[in-house]
Formats: sequence, C-alpha cells, structure tokens
Amino acid sequence: MKEEAVTEERLTFCPACNSPQIVQESIKNKLFSCKNCLIYFTNPRPLQDFIVETYSFGGYYKNFQPDTNWEGMWKRRAERVLNRIQNGRILDIGSGIGTFLYMCRNFGFECVGTEISTEAIVRAKELYNLNLQCGLTEDLEFVNNTFDAITMWHVFEHLPHPGKTLQYLHEKLKKGGYLFIAVPNHSYWKMFHSPFFLISSKKRKLEALIPPISYENQFKEIHLIHFSPKSLRRVVEMRGFELKELTMDNISLSPGKIKDFKYWMRNILAAHLRIHAHEALFLCAQKI
Repeated sequence: MKEEAVTEERLTFCPACNSPQIVQESIKNKLFSCKNCLIYFTNPRPLQDFIVETYSFGGYYKNFQPDTNWEGMWKRRAERVLNRIQNGRILDIGSGIGTFLYMCRNFGFECVGTEISTEAIVRAKELYNLNLQCGLTEDLEFVNNTFDAITMWHVFEHLPHPGKTLQYLHEKLKKGGYLFIAVPNHSYWKMFHSPFFLISSKKRKLEALIPPISYENQFKEIHLIHFSPKSLRRVVEMRGFELKELTMDNISLSPGKIKDFKYWMRNILAAHLRIHAHEALFLCAQKI
C-alpha cells in the first residue's frame, strides 16, 4: 500500500487518559507526550482500517510455524501467570496464533482470546483448534465480573485508545482478578551505556528510542503508544488497578544460564532501584 493512500487521524487529546494537555515532542518522528499520564504517542497516526489490513494480509501469520524457542518464550510467560493464579477463566487480548492460550488450556484454564488479524485467527484454529474472537476488545460483548485474569502480551502499545480498553477490561475482571501486560520499554535507561545518553537532548533521545511508523507494503509492527515504567504504572493505576509487579518481560527466544542470570540481575535493578534498562516491561496488577 502506497503511503499517499493511507488515511491518518490527528488527535487533540491523549489516547490513554483523554487529557487535552498534550505537547509535541518531535515533528520528525511525529511524537507527542501527555502531561497528565506521561505517555508518549504517535500523532498523527494511521487509522484502524489500515492497521487491521496490515496485520490481516501481510502474510506474516499465514504459514507461521512455532519452534522450540518460540514455545519456550510463551512457557515463561505462562509460568508468570501461574505464579499468581492456578486456575480459572483467562481472557487474552491480541492472541496472535494462540500459543499462550494453548498452554494455558493445557494447564486447565478456561481460555478466551481476541485478535484483529484474520490471518492469525485462521492460523490459531489450524495449529491449536482455538476459536479467537475478531475485533477490538471493547467492541466485543463480554459479561462483567467473569474473568480471573486478563493478559496483553505486547498488545497494549498497539491499541488506539488504551485507557478506554483498560476501563472495559476492569469491568470484566472479577474482584481480585489479575491484569498482566507486557510492552516495549521506552525508558531512557536503555541508553545508559552509550555516550549518547549523557550528551543528547531529550528530543534526540526520544527520536532514537521511538522510530516513526512505517507505511511500507509489508508486515510491520505498528506501535501507537510508547510507555516508560512510570507512565505504564500511572495509566494502569488511573483505571482502578493496584500494582503488584513491574519488572522486565523475559522475551528472549534463546534462554540459557547466562541470559537467565541477566534476567535476574535486571529484575533486581528494576524492582529495587527502578532502573529499567531492558527491552520490554512486564506489569502485573490487581482489580481493587
């Protein structure tokens, strides 16, 4: 799809908290920040129709074949959920090909999943016999107070209105239910090892951390919202959740003793010193 054929929308408010207190940070990378909830977001941005088309017809999911590294990553994530809850009903938002839900089903959970990519929905059925629901979560009909856990694994940053989605999901969770989120980390601490970290302006750091959206005619990740540890926590707590854990998402596809040690060290830094120098964040919160 050619760039000139893409229709964009320009926001005059924050997509996470609806605040009008937004400030342009970079014209080059189309970045704005919100003074209320502290997120960064791309503005203007592609309309949802373009995003759905990109994920549904890009060919990425069509013949995707999980391997042992892929399954190992999802096993790690499933184990993090099991640390909090051992049974019940799980809603997974943006399930992709469904590997996480497949593992949770094998652990005895009742599993429900959503996805906007029609290719991914077909592949989830082929691989795991999962019937994912198609569409944005808040446009689907789920009964209030019926889920014990809700998960979003690198999905929250793709949502056009994450605050609206969180409010909807809060209603669907049972009292005491858990929310699990993983997102890319856009903390400046990721750059601490580079001289660039010390000498560059805020604007240049942001442009290095958050690239502009690509409109090339191929599968590309489209991140609309960009979180730091502080803003992720703030957005979640503003919607009635109580933070339980904010550390790193162990996304490596090639785990080993050395990498496991690095995970342990970085989680110690994140949990006790709030130094988040890793690629991705993991958050666990509870409905209060």
